[in-house]
Amino acid sequence: MNVTRNWAYTLKGKRYVGARQPALHDGRAFGVFHYQKGSFYESVLYCINAASGIERWQFTVPHILNAPVVDTEGYVYLSSFDGQVHCLDGASGQIRWQTPKTRTNVNVPVLDHHGRVVVPDLSSQTAQVRCFDTSSGQLRWQIPTGGHTYVAAISEGRVIYSTARRKEGVILSCVSLDNGHVLWQIPSEHYMFHPVVQTGVIYIGSHGELRAYDLQNGTLLTTLSLQKDFAVNAQLLLYNDMLYFGDGEGQCYAVEITTDRDVPTQSVQYNLRWQSQTTDEVAAQPVYIQDVVAFLSKDGSVHLLEAQSGALVKQVKLKTRNDFGGMHYDNRRLYVAHGRELICYDVQD
Repeated sequence: MNVTRNWAYTLKGKRYVGARQPALHDGRAFGVFHYQKGSFYESVLYCINAASGIERWQFTVPHILNAPVVDTEGYVYLSSFDGQVHCLDGASGQIRWQTPKTRTNVNVPVLDHHGRVVVPDLSSQTAQVRCFDTSSGQLRWQIPTGGHTYVAAISEGRVIYSTARRKEGVILSCVSLDNGHVLWQIPSEHYMFHPVVQTGVIYIGSHGELRAYDLQNGTLLTTLSLQKDFAVNAQLLLYNDMLYFGDGEGQCYAVEITTDRDVPTQSVQYNLRWQSQTTDEVAAQPVYIQDVVAFLSKDGSVHLLEAQSGALVKQVKLKTRNDFGGMHYDNRRLYVAHGRELICYDVQD
C-alpha cells in the first residue's frame, strides 16, 4: 500500500492548538481546531477543498468546539462547550440556525438523517439530552440526565447513551427519538462509554471489557474481558461484523461478532481475533481502508494494520506534537487531523 502526502493545511500563529476529527462532503473537508486565545480558548471551523487543500471559508467561535458532523444535504452541525449548537451551510459557511447558550458543556451532535439532531450535555447535575429539528433548530424535546453523558447513538427510532452520575453511578439509557420518553435504563458498576448499534444490538466499551446489550429491552447479551486494567473508552469502529478500537497504552484490537437472531433470545458472541502494539496511546476512532485498518496514535503516527491479522503494513509519521485528533477516509484519500494540521494522503494499493 502506497500512502503519499497530497497537501497539508496548517493553523499558524496560535498556541496550544488541538484538532478534532474531520468530516467530508461533496468535495469539501471540514476541520476544527481549538487554541489558546488570551486567558481562554477559541475554535475555528475550516472548510477546505478536499482535492487541493485550498481554504474556502472559516467560522470562529469564542469557545471550544467539538468535531463537525455533516448531513446528506451538506449542512454542518457543531456544538461547543458553551452549550450552543450551530448549523451552517457547508457550501457557503452561512449560519442556518443557532441554539441559545446553556450553562453546561455539550458533546458531539448525532444525526438520524430524518430531520433530527441529538446533543447530550457533558456534565453538571442539570445536564440534559436535547433533540432539535435540523431544518429550524427548534427544540423537539429534552430529558434530564443528571451527569456526564458520552457520545450517543441512534438506531431504530431510539437514542442510546451512557451517563455517569455523581450519586446514582453509571446508567445506560434508551429513549424514544420521537419524544424522549425513557424506554429502559440499566445501571452499571463501571463506566460505559460510546455505543454503536447494529441489527438490534448495542456494542459499548466499559472498564476492561466490551459489552453487548439488546436494543429492545437492555438485556446484557455478552461481555468480553480483555484481561487488562484499562477502560475501553475510545470510539469503536464497527465494520463487517468486526469491532476495531485502541486503548490508552497503544494496544489495537480486532473483535469478531457472531450473532443469531433465530433463537428466542438473541445470541451474541465476541471473539478476540488479534491485538497489536503501536507506539503510543490511540488518539481517535480507527478507519477502514481497503482491507487495512488505520489507527492514529497520540505521538503523531498513523499505523496501518492488516484487518485480518493485525500485522503492520505501514507506519506514517506525522510532523505534529503529541495530541489527540481524528481521521476520515473518502475516495482513496485519508484525511488526518492532528495538532495544528489537517493532512490529506493519497492511498493506492
